[in-house]
Amino acid sequence: MPVVPSRDVHIADAHRRISQHIALEGFALDGDAINGTHRPEELAHASYPWLLLVELAEIIPRFHRAKVLARRGARLANHLILISITAEEMMEEQKAGSSNAAQIEFWNSAASRAWADEHERMDRAVAKVTEALLDMAAPQPDERVLDIGCGSGTTVLELAARVGPDGRVLGADIAEQSVARARERIATAGLRHAEVIVADVSRQPFGPNSFDLAFSRFGVMFFSDPVSAFANVRRAMKPGGRVALAVFRTGADNLWPNSPLAAVRHLLPPISVPGPEEPGPFSWADPGRVHRILEGAGFRAVSLTPLDPLIQLGEEAAEAAQFMMLFGPLTRVVPALPAAQREAVRSALEVFFQGQTTSQGVVLPAANWVVQARV
Repeated sequence: MPVVPSRDVHIADAHRRISQHIALEGFALDGDAINGTHRPEELAHASYPWLLLVELAEIIPRFHRAKVLARRGARLANHLILISITAEEMMEEQKAGSSNAAQIEFWNSAASRAWADEHERMDRAVAKVTEALLDMAAPQPDERVLDIGCGSGTTVLELAARVGPDGRVLGADIAEQSVARARERIATAGLRHAEVIVADVSRQPFGPNSFDLAFSRFGVMFFSDPVSAFANVRRAMKPGGRVALAVFRTGADNLWPNSPLAAVRHLLPPISVPGPEEPGPFSWADPGRVHRILEGAGFRAVSLTPLDPLIQLGEEAAEAAQFMMLFGPLTRVVPALPAAQREAVRSALEVFFQGQTTSQGVVLPAANWVVQARV
C-alpha cells in the first residue's frame, strides 16, 4: 500500500524547494527572514498557506532591487511560478480534506457575497460589539495576533492599529471574496504589518509560538470539530497567550436575528435548525460546551462575560428589511425562492421592522458572550 505524504511533509518539501531557489540567486532564507517585515500589498491577490506566504513576502521585495531584476529576472519568474504551483496545490489539498467543506462551500457562494460587497452595513450593525471585544482582548503594542474568521478585514485593521507597526496581525477566513476585499483595504491603508489569507484555521499549519492573541468576532461558531480547531490554534500560541472571542448566546435570548426570522417563517420552506452541538450561530451558547471545547483544546482560565448591545439594522424599516435579506439565516433559503416569494418575504420584514423603529433607527437587542481563555 503506498504511503501518502502528510501535510507536514509537503510543507517541509516546499520549504526546501523555496530555500534552494533562493540559494541559487545568492540569498539565504533564515529565521530572521521568515519572521521579518514584508509588503502584503505585493501579494494582494495570492491565496498561499501562511508559511509560504510569509516566506514569499520576504523573498519578493529583495528581488525588487534593480540590479538583481535586470540580471536575474527570467530565472526569478520561473522560480516564483514553481513556488506558486506548490502553494496552490497545498491549498487545494487543505480544502478537499477539510471537515468544514459544507461551510467553505456556503461562505464562497453568491448567498454570502454581501459579507464582502456590503461589509460596511454589518460593521455598523455590530460596531458596539467590535469596540467592546477589542477593549476586552486588549491587544498590546508589538504583539502578534491571529484574527479567526476575519471577514472583510475590519477587525484586522483595528487590531493592526492597536499592535502598531512593530506588531503583526494575520487574518484568516474561508471566504475568498471577503479575503480579497480585506487585502484591498489593507493595501489602501498601506499597512506592512497586517495580512489576510484564505485558510481553514482548523487545518492551517501555523508555526509554534506565533501568536500572543487569538481573536474572533463571530468567526468560530461554524467549525465541525471545534476542539480540534482550537487545539490547532493552541499549538500556535506563545506561552501566556490569550483568547478573546465574541459568540452568540441562545436563540431564545437573541431578538436579532431570530425575531425577524420568526416574523416571516410562514412564507418560507421548512428550515433545518442545527442541533446545539452542530455548526451554527448558537453552537457556542452553552457555557458548559464552551468550557469543554477550550479546555479540551488545552486552554485554561476559560470565562464567559455577557455582552448585550443593541444592533442597528438601518435608519428605517425598508433598510432593515434589506439588511436581513443580505445577512443572517435568511441567506440560506431566500436566494432559492422565486422572485415573487422573495418580495413577499421582504415586504413582511418591512412591516415587522416598522414596529421596531426608534429615534436611533431600527434596533434589536442581541445577546452575546465574550469568551476569554489563556494558554
